[in-house]
Amino acid sequence: MIKRILPILFILLVVIACEFRNEEQVLPVETKTKNEEVIKSTSSKYPGIEVESKIVENDHYRYAVHYPIFNKSKIDTQVRSILNDRINTFVEKFTNKEKIEGWPHHYNVDFRIEYLTKELVSLVFTESTFLGDEKVIKERTIPMNFYLETGKQIILEDIFLNEGYLEKLSKISVEQLKSDDTIKKSLQSDWLNIGTKPIRSNFRQFHFTNKELTIQFGENQVGPEEIGSPVIVISWDELEFLIKDDFLPLLEKEKRNKKDKEEKKVVTEKKTKEKTKKSKKGSVKKRVAFTFDDGPHGQYTKEILDYFDDNHGKATFFVLGNRVNYYPELITRIHEEGHEIGNHTWNHKQLTLLKNSDIESQLKKTSKAIYSITGTKPTLLRPPYGSTNQVVSEVVNLPIILWSIDTLDWKSRNTKTIVNHVMTNVTDGDIILMHDIHQSSADAVKILLEKLSEQGYEFVTVSEILGFNEDHVPVSGKVYRK
Repeated sequence: MIKRILPILFILLVVIACEFRNEEQVLPVETKTKNEEVIKSTSSKYPGIEVESKIVENDHYRYAVHYPIFNKSKIDTQVRSILNDRINTFVEKFTNKEKIEGWPHHYNVDFRIEYLTKELVSLVFTESTFLGDEKVIKERTIPMNFYLETGKQIILEDIFLNEGYLEKLSKISVEQLKSDDTIKKSLQSDWLNIGTKPIRSNFRQFHFTNKELTIQFGENQVGPEEIGSPVIVISWDELEFLIKDDFLPLLEKEKRNKKDKEEKKVVTEKKTKEKTKKSKKGSVKKRVAFTFDDGPHGQYTKEILDYFDDNHGKATFFVLGNRVNYYPELITRIHEEGHEIGNHTWNHKQLTLLKNSDIESQLKKTSKAIYSITGTKPTLLRPPYGSTNQVVSEVVNLPIILWSIDTLDWKSRNTKTIVNHVMTNVTDGDIILMHDIHQSSADAVKILLEKLSEQGYEFVTVSEILGFNEDHVPVSGKVYRK
């Protein structure tokens, strides 16, 4: 009997030990909400770095979260963990609030790489949250700085020699904040002195380039809520004698990663001469316009372009500005192969929730990014989620392009379902909505181009199908669907 019991006891002890060990080494769990699509593609601007996006769209809430992947497990785990916590906080906050009709809750995170060398990276994430019942967008920036090799977060003690730097930062902070015309009237001496006191906790939020250090203060840290989260910018030259000898060289290596001021621009515009094709019966061919939102994507956009090239067709790509600079070669290819590039805003914020100035900024930044690569500004706008209203129409300076067939490819992510939906509903003159960020969508495009070609369709841009030209100029702010 004892011989039978001993092996069982041994197994139980091993299981218990494993459970205990798992409790001691808990890692962040990456949660995934219903219908969440995780999109990953490789950046060409920063070789080796990928851009990952989490996008959810439903009747109750929406979020679009974009962040870099360095393929360094310690860094990627920290970034994902922090952002997953932020997503969960948003979703939990939503679950405790009733949906306000016509005002879905919205969460967006975008990022920019402030500084990058082989040794380190400085990142800034911009977070915006909209809760329908509050009808106000709250914005927050989250800086993160890492050593690439070790994954360790960079703190000010890694940069400066001794505690003397805190006195310097405190003095400069008070001087800059008091001279800021936008907030100085709201500042109170006691409050300001406490928030800028030379202690580490007051200066823990920062990011940097090779030229300057930016310190970010939290809400209510140096003044009342109305002043928000002010920042101060300090030239490294002012701090030079306080910087550690082994850190100073790291600030001089970024030159090789800076965008050359003489960056080549593609200014040669290839005009595609589209001749009216006739079918065997001699009638004009039927036409459809394929449109693709949320790209470009490092892999799937390439595949889609190949399929259109094989079928001698054209399409319209409504691109996100914050992805344009990461994939300049794809933007160049889209343009040079005669496809149309439209504006899909900078980072997929819902325009109907924004102030007029923010709407303008979303469009201008995106158009500027596209122009810097192609030499041509986009002439069409597709608002994220197709969400528009009278205010948006009055503010934007581009025609608003919606669609007549929504493939819902983001929802089904099933090639067969996408193909069947289009083939069942397609008619001459349709504008078809798809996304070039899913493998299932790219696969569906290949099949659809073959099937529609067999039925006598040709594939043209939105401007062509709507007949936009010198004699038929589109109206800014007007909504076009077919």
